[in-house]
Amino acid sequence: MKDIVLQPTAVSRHRRIIVVAIVLGLAIASASAAFFLSRGAAQPSAAIDNRDAKGAAKPGVILLTGYEPFGKKKEPNPSWEGIKKLDGKSWKGYQLVCKLVPVVWGAPHDHLPSWIAEHQPAAVFAFGQGGKGSFTVEAVAVNERADSKDNLGAKPTQRTIIEDGPFVYTTSLPYANIVSELAKKGHGVRLSKLAGHYLCEEMLYTLEHLKATKNVQGPVAFCHVPPLQSDLNGQPVTAELVESFVMDVLEVSYPSIQGGGTRAEPGNEARAQDVKDIREFVNRYFRTWSE
Repeated sequence: MKDIVLQPTAVSRHRRIIVVAIVLGLAIASASAAFFLSRGAAQPSAAIDNRDAKGAAKPGVILLTGYEPFGKKKEPNPSWEGIKKLDGKSWKGYQLVCKLVPVVWGAPHDHLPSWIAEHQPAAVFAFGQGGKGSFTVEAVAVNERADSKDNLGAKPTQRTIIEDGPFVYTTSLPYANIVSELAKKGHGVRLSKLAGHYLCEEMLYTLEHLKATKNVQGPVAFCHVPPLQSDLNGQPVTAELVESFVMDVLEVSYPSIQGGGTRAEPGNEARAQDVKDIREFVNRYFRTWSE
């Protein structure tokens, strides 16, 4: 067989083809690697997000909130004093995370979304200082603010908590059953349908709105606790007493936490007469307050 002899021009052309093929191959490989790496960076797996530095699965979080001192004397707020020692503790496989909320108009909306995004809580339970004589489970959140000053000395810049939000949310927890179970545990507790139109109302309304818009998946709730050292069934209210109430709220709410809770019910889906009654009550409240 005769050897094939390539002419110089043919050899040059052959080399150019090989070089071009190699360059194209490298370019395709580089682009493919970049594509898959970018997808991996933009969409981290849930397994990685839910594991600590040692590779162990992180526990779910239950978020607890309480308010800072407010008013002229700035006395310790029982809602914070009763939960602050629970921060970081484990409960039924969950980790408790406690946050202090400023008594400032708009603070719930300013802080809750970032806390929820960071911790992805299975439930959020908020607490605030209420009246003397009983613990209170709030059943209704109204989209109205009182014309009162906050800790910065400022009044609300708008009358509503969430602009264009429904007039009222009915709390997403089975509140009647929770009150009954808390009473069985010996707590002086009652059900309330008026959260006060101050920062406590704003907290509950904001939580229910976040749940209704699917920013929170689990149950949310708000409870008022009596002032420290006030009388409750013949005994003084202490931080330890408030803490025991908080833990019992978690205990009786455990089925809802496990089940993910129910969706918040906006007022425009509630019974018309209920909304009318609440609106009339709120109007009487503001007339009495202004007088």
